[in-house]
Amino acid sequence: MRRPGGGRKPVEKKPALPERLRVLLEKEAAGNPMGGLCWICRPTVKLAAALAREGFALSKTTVCRWLKRERFSLRVNRECLARAQHPDRDRQFQRIAALRA
Repeated sequence: MRRPGGGRKPVEKKPALPERLRVLLEKEAAGNPMGGLCWICRPTVKLAAALAREGFALSKTTVCRWLKRERFSLRVNRECLARAQHPDRDRQFQRIAALRA
């Protein structure tokens, strides 16, 4: 039987970690902090690697837990494709080609 208080301390009890994570997120944060909608576009794997370079060995799931606790959500940059092309699009390129010629 293990004594109470024995074993490795959980990551959540390390005092310097939240400050380092907040410093990293200052550069990455987007959204409306006044309205409560904040997100980051950097993957949790890269955040965990950046913290590992500073001496905090964390997994991506632990970083994800911290982000949820700090009320950040994860977003991904996606390319938005146009649904239909403008009818004059071909005429515009023909005009440009004629001007170049």
